[in-house]
Amino acid sequence: MNAGTKRCLSEEITSNTKVFGECLVVGAEGSMSVDLLIRGPQGETIVQQKNIDKQSFSFTTPQHVLAGDSSLASNDIHWPPASYHFCFEASPLRPPQGSPVPRRKVILNVQTDFVASDYTDIAKVQHLNSLEAALRRMEEQFGQIVVELENVRSREAHMKETNENTNSRVVWYSVVSIMMMTAAGAYLVYYLRNFFRQKKLI
Repeated sequence: MNAGTKRCLSEEITSNTKVFGECLVVGAEGSMSVDLLIRGPQGETIVQQKNIDKQSFSFTTPQHVLAGDSSLASNDIHWPPASYHFCFEASPLRPPQGSPVPRRKVILNVQTDFVASDYTDIAKVQHLNSLEAALRRMEEQFGQIVVELENVRSREAHMKETNENTNSRVVWYSVVSIMMMTAAGAYLVYYLRNFFRQKKLI
């Protein structure tokens, strides 16, 4: 990034999802600062950090509002996705004097995962050892995968139904259009034949 520029990246992230990442800014230290701003789907500020060099962040996405057909994946707590914006703004700390415009490289790594239970507290309350807590976590993760697959299947069925309805409407529109063009062509032939007969051209 050059001084005085702003770059934003967008990512579609599902509801109730843990987001964690790390930013690394290298090169031209002391000549320009890079600010980090993460905004949610409604424009709300989630993370704001000034003059970062190496910054970690994490947040959990809320339940997003499902627009349109509410029956779509209604059992999926991680649906629907929404757009999150990761913005970086570079500002000069001191004006360059006869030197090239400073540039800094920004490295962004973002990872997502479904929100899991706090197994540290669960292990203490239920007196579980580390192996039992790990097995409990794996069981919940497998359950989340099964739920996600079921909801993917339901969304696929919904999309298939939508495609079939659209295809049926296109077919009927094509049939009606062909019938109208055929009728218009027949009327045009009939009109021209009568016109030429009246003019005694045929």
